[in-house]
Amino acid sequence: RTRFVLMLSEVETDRALYRAVGRVLVTVRSGWVDIDCAQGAEVRGFLRRPTRARNPGAFDYRSYLAERDLDATISLRSSAALRSLPVRRPWRLGERAVLALRLHVRSAIEQNLQGAQAGLLLGLLLGDKTQIPTDIKEHFRAAGLSHALVVSGMHVGIVAAFVLHALHLLSLPISVRHLATMAALMIYSLVTQLHPPVVRAAVIGCIALGGAVVERDGDAYNSLGWAALFILVLWPVSLLGLSFQLSFAATMAIVGLYQPLLQMVPGCRADQHGGWRRYMAMPLCVSLAAQLGTTPLLALHFQQWAPIGLLANLVVAPLLAAALGLGMLAVLSYGAWPLLCSVFNGANYWFLSGLVAFVERSAQWPGAALSVPRPDAVSLLVFAILLLLVP
Repeated sequence: RTRFVLMLSEVETDRALYRAVGRVLVTVRSGWVDIDCAQGAEVRGFLRRPTRARNPGAFDYRSYLAERDLDATISLRSSAALRSLPVRRPWRLGERAVLALRLHVRSAIEQNLQGAQAGLLLGLLLGDKTQIPTDIKEHFRAAGLSHALVVSGMHVGIVAAFVLHALHLLSLPISVRHLATMAALMIYSLVTQLHPPVVRAAVIGCIALGGAVVERDGDAYNSLGWAALFILVLWPVSLLGLSFQLSFAATMAIVGLYQPLLQMVPGCRADQHGGWRRYMAMPLCVSLAAQLGTTPLLALHFQQWAPIGLLANLVVAPLLAAALGLGMLAVLSYGAWPLLCSVFNGANYWFLSGLVAFVERSAQWPGAALSVPRPDAVSLLVFAILLLLVP
């Protein structure tokens, strides 16, 4: 079989032609598939969206696809129902440039890494989770750490911090640093194929950086609203996607609940700046706020809650930051100095291996993942009102 993801743009039936947005998993059972990734493709088949599980506890294929940012499926008996189309869009050169950059990143990583380590790093850098082994994904889900495999605001923040610090070492003016970081966030969004969490974080980051350039203070809720508006104008269907919902739910919960939760922790008043507050209490409150915001949606879609993820995230987040930083250094040094790229990949191997081992141990703890019932609309509304009352 051959499987690939098709970015949907049009659906043609016997009666009409529709504009559409979505990611479709195409399966070709036989025949050689020869498609230029930078060009369009026409697929003739039945577009299906799997039904939800009808029995409690049964495998839910729609949720399984939604976790992988897939909206529908098409199954073809042979490659005869598939053909390439010439690209008539004016940004064809831009698409080829993004494709070339993605291939450069993949070549830099796969020069020395393979298996789970390479798959994890490519997922962090490119948003491509297809090479992550299934058992590793299950361990992340059982430990309540599935968000770590999805390129999101945390990854965008790491990229922004990396670029800002690198430019600071060059003693460039602040305005130049901020503008260059904004450009880097836009490029990173394109390389990761414009996933809603990345676009959301990149828009917020650009608003904050641009406001600093023109000496204007930003507002978190306004920035979040602009990001949502930007995504929904370009991809209205994303409102129904799990990725969009989890991304904005987690961010809004962090913005609204982080400070109230931090004030409840002993020894964490605003005038206290000890190591306990900075390295333990603050990350713990961020993780707890995000978990409070996303738990209802996870229960709704997956009927699962992983309490171990609250503490495990304190270890996973630094390891992810180190792995992503070393991965970016490896990519930047690959073309000019392949030997240095190998050094960065070698160091990254230990961070990625430690990450895999820790997540596997966390998933095996008793009570790491608990099965919970799917909440109804009233329960979700009550939970949302209670969260709004906390601040």
